[in-house]
Amino acid sequence: DNRSANSSSKKLGVAIVISFTVAAVEFIGGVIAGSIAVIADASHDFVDAFGFVLSLVFLWLARRGASSTL
Repeated sequence: DNRSANSSSKKLGVAIVISFTVAAVEFIGGVIAGSIAVIADASHDFVDAFGFVLSLVFLWLARRGASSTL
């Protein structure tokens, strides 16, 4: 269903924006505080956000039709 896929894409887009924003704020806070632990956690959050980006890419690929060559 195309509406379901669009809804999923929008939700993933919101999750990506929120995740990257939180990670950036956390990273900046870690640098200001001089906390390696907070910077490391922010790095982990960036990796999680990148996972959401990959999910969005694969959702887009799944919506494309099958090719005639494969």
